[in-house]
Amino acid sequence: SDSREDQAIKQKVRDAVLEEMKDQMPESGIKSAGDTEKWAVSHLEELEETAKDVVREEGETYGASAEVVTCYFPDKRYGDLLFPAGRYRALRITLGTGAGHNWWCVLYPSLCFTDPVCAVVDEEGKEELEEALTAEEYEMITASTKFRIKWFFLGDSSDD
Repeated sequence: SDSREDQAIKQKVRDAVLEEMKDQMPESGIKSAGDTEKWAVSHLEELEETAKDVVREEGETYGASAEVVTCYFPDKRYGDLLFPAGRYRALRITLGTGAGHNWWCVLYPSLCFTDPVCAVVDEEGKEELEEALTAEEYEMITASTKFRIKWFFLGDSSDD
C-alpha cells in the first residue's frame, strides 16, 4: 500500500536487494545489460529470499516474488540524464499484492540510487552507458545536458 509503514518496508527491501546486487555482481564480470539480466535471472530465488527476509524482519506475513520482465516506466531523471518513458527490461520485486507506489532503477550500468538527491551519474557511469546503448539511445538520454539557457534582461536605460 502507500501507507508510511509499507513504503518504509519497500525502501528497506530495495536497499537490501541493491546491497546484495552490489556485493555479488562485480564478482560475476558484468560487462553489459545482457550480462546484468542473465545475472538477475540466475539469482531470482536469492533476491526473492532477501526481500522475504526483510518483510519477516519487519514483522509482516505477506510474501515477495521476483521476476525479470518488460514493463512500462515513466520518465526517470538521474542527475543530468533523462531516461524517457517507455518499456524497459527490469527486475521486479512484488511485495504482497503489489499495491501502492513503487520505485525503479536502471540495472545497467549501476544507476540504482537510494537517495534521489544524490542521483548523479559520474563520467565513468556515462562511459558505461555510452558503451551499453546505441548511439541514438545515448543521444536521447543525454540531449538535455547539451543545452544551456541563459536569461538576459533588457531594460530601458532611462531613469523614468
